[in-house]
Amino acid sequence: MIEPFGLRRNVITLTRELTIAGGGFDWEALRKLLAEFDNLVSLSWHSWLEAIPASILDLLESRFPKIKLHLQGLPIPIRQASPVVGINVDDFILFTGLDGCRSISSISAILHSEHPVATRRWMDLAATCPNLEVLRLQVASRQPFYLESERGRLGQLYHLQTATQLPALRELVFESNSQSTILLTIPRAIWNWDRIRHLELRGRQMVSFIRSITGDIQHLNVLKIERFRHPFFCIDGDDHELSPALTEFILRLDALNELEVINPIAKLPTTVFRHLGTRLKVLSFHGLVHEHPQSGCRNRGTSKVFHLDSQDLHEVATFCPNVSSLTIDMLVFHDLPYDILSSLAQFSKLEFLQLYVKTVNKDGTPNYLSRDVSLVTNLARYLFAEKTDCGILKVQVMLGTYINPNERPDLEFSCYMTDTGMLIVEDNRHEVDAGLFRDYIYDGEDIDEWEAAMASADLEMAQMAENQDTRDDLESLFGSSSIYDEENQQNDSI
Repeated sequence: MIEPFGLRRNVITLTRELTIAGGGFDWEALRKLLAEFDNLVSLSWHSWLEAIPASILDLLESRFPKIKLHLQGLPIPIRQASPVVGINVDDFILFTGLDGCRSISSISAILHSEHPVATRRWMDLAATCPNLEVLRLQVASRQPFYLESERGRLGQLYHLQTATQLPALRELVFESNSQSTILLTIPRAIWNWDRIRHLELRGRQMVSFIRSITGDIQHLNVLKIERFRHPFFCIDGDDHELSPALTEFILRLDALNELEVINPIAKLPTTVFRHLGTRLKVLSFHGLVHEHPQSGCRNRGTSKVFHLDSQDLHEVATFCPNVSSLTIDMLVFHDLPYDILSSLAQFSKLEFLQLYVKTVNKDGTPNYLSRDVSLVTNLARYLFAEKTDCGILKVQVMLGTYINPNERPDLEFSCYMTDTGMLIVEDNRHEVDAGLFRDYIYDGEDIDEWEAAMASADLEMAQMAENQDTRDDLESLFGSSSIYDEENQQNDSI
């Protein structure tokens, strides 16, 4: 048995990554605790009720000179102030001591204000961190937000030429869910775009920005684009220009091996996949806007596609044979789309497949869990049987519906083959609200039988509790109670 002191020593010795979250710390006690660690290489900081004490930062620099400090959820500024009134200097108190910190490896910041002073301040902070590799910016403001002002001299006064001061920056993530139609841009002068290897853009009105950096980045390895859709209204904006702008941008990249496009307005042309060729290893293309196949609706006189069809997948498999991870949409309209499944089996290096499946049942019949399990099992069994050259390690199915989202919860199925060739299908039904989706879980017509059986079991257990002779009840429920008696005799002898 490990003594408490020995366990503590083992934890301190073996820990390499640590997360600090919450607030109200005894900073001196925390400093002493951190000083005991021997092999820390990564520290994630989530506590922003106050600035990181200088004693903590000094300890990290002296004891762990190579540690990577990750600032998560850093608010800029603390309070959202009116751009007219200005920003109080106290709003930046959390930045105290961070300027020039060599330990900072990544910053995940939440921008609460569009005020130029706020923009200038976080830019200054980033520019002084020589080892900053990852910068994630999330715009929290619901008002029109700009990072690089298009409004004349106001923006020119607050933006610095700092590209040479961010030599380590390789990953940029920018997310803005603003409802504004004002052009959202990122200061192009703050970093050397040609050094960026990982770029993620999420939001609206991205076309102008994508076009502005086309050609500036040639050696990008990872590109992730997500178009935010309004939850209630159809707001096109510049959506119709996104596909050609994105196509032109990708055709100027010469090292892209991972591409993710979420909620695209249209398919990417064949020229994109021909250009990516054997370099592409990971492809995720899902979230196409779907119409109900039986609705007969048309958008501006044109029919929207439901998913990548079998011919599209065949072309991708031909031009990009080294894709090992694939995520796409799939429509199950009455029966399994075996043409799609056969096309998926043509990816010779495919190991991980994730399918966002939408279903339309015959005659609008309800969805039941047992039916969905059978559907996913048949789908997975067909894929594993067809994919013989390089076996798929895992198939993940995200199941949804067109009819009524309240009829079926969001379900995730994981399918894999054991070493003995047995197909295993697991799901997350334990996370489902059984009260809200009881008809779905209990197959509708059988729900009365299930509830009657549960009530009978509860009644029998209650009667057991009232019965003084528990051994007789155990014998009647589980058979012979000889084991129970034998254990009691042994206990009595002891």
